[in-house]
Amino acid sequence: MPLFSKKSPISTELIFDIESDSVCAAIVLYEANKVPHIVYHAESEIGRKVHTDGAYLLKNMLKALEMAAADAQKALVSLLEKKTIEHSAVNRIHIVLSSPWIISKLSCVEKVFEEETIIRHKDAADLLEKERDASAKLFAIGDSAAIDAKLFEVKINGYPVTVYEGKHAKALEGTMVVSFASRKMLSEIKLRVNKSFRARDEAFHSALILRYITLRSILPHHVDYVWLQIHGELTDVLFVREGECAVSASLPFGYDTLVRRFASLTGESEQIAVSSLVLSENGSNTAEAANATGASLEKIMAEWTSGITRLVSLGEESALPPIVYVSTGKYSFVFESALRRFSQSISVRKAAPDIVASFVEYAPSVSVDVSASLYAAALPLSQKL
Repeated sequence: MPLFSKKSPISTELIFDIESDSVCAAIVLYEANKVPHIVYHAESEIGRKVHTDGAYLLKNMLKALEMAAADAQKALVSLLEKKTIEHSAVNRIHIVLSSPWIISKLSCVEKVFEEETIIRHKDAADLLEKERDASAKLFAIGDSAAIDAKLFEVKINGYPVTVYEGKHAKALEGTMVVSFASRKMLSEIKLRVNKSFRARDEAFHSALILRYITLRSILPHHVDYVWLQIHGELTDVLFVREGECAVSASLPFGYDTLVRRFASLTGESEQIAVSSLVLSENGSNTAEAANATGASLEKIMAEWTSGITRLVSLGEESALPPIVYVSTGKYSFVFESALRRFSQSISVRKAAPDIVASFVEYAPSVSVDVSASLYAAALPLSQKL
């Protein structure tokens, strides 16, 4: 062994997670043959008002993003002073977009060869580029731009494979997603981030697809499941069937929607609605108040469960798969209870941080966040696709 061994280079990367109600920033250290190390994570809320319109929401999102970037820049300086990191430069910046900021199109494309052929990387790349071009034509109206294209399932002669290069086949099939967003919005996002950071590499990603890339590595392939990511105004729905992504969509109903519907139904203010939901979650309500809250929630949540099942079953209301994971920052008991009322045959599971525990690690002072873990783990995996 040499007296002085060369240390693996560490890449300092920044992830901005932009949802409908918040912007989260994470600083992640990547080193060869080690799991991603998250040394900073913080959240900035997107300001809202009653009957928020798109322009107002975009303005406040950009404001929250600028604040998150400024805070992350200060954190970077602090990490350097503590010698947690070796330099203040950021190697890569990743901007992860959820609905309503992004539209994603899931599709399956097949190429049949005249005779058995050795599959090359170029064959898969050509499939991806062909689908990107076809999808771009669908979203050509306005200022939409394709920001992300990922090939995440490959079949050779009808059978799924993890390694396709060098295989002999007569048919190559790829399941892929192409994501689009407003060019003007993307430009504004870059402008806000670049006030605090510059990086050699900046990339935009679809939140739904990054989640799936990690989940397919950590959850059993033989089990069908739905992953529900609930944020302010939306629920992102990911349905995995027989190890493959079958549905990737969003439902316009989140935990802020829940508060407004509850306030409207009970005739109370949103502040009192929040208090009632918190008391119910903590089990602090009187029996009478708990029954009244439960009755109201049952009426409200029927719309949510119905919407989930329609998305999963492609327009028809039918049974959900055997396992449903629920990831939400607020009122998890409401969403989990609604699913259990809908069907006693499904296993409703909280999307706890330990699901991803072996794929990422956190600095002692940083709180664990499920989404940050999924994205940090997915980025190196997606580069291998």
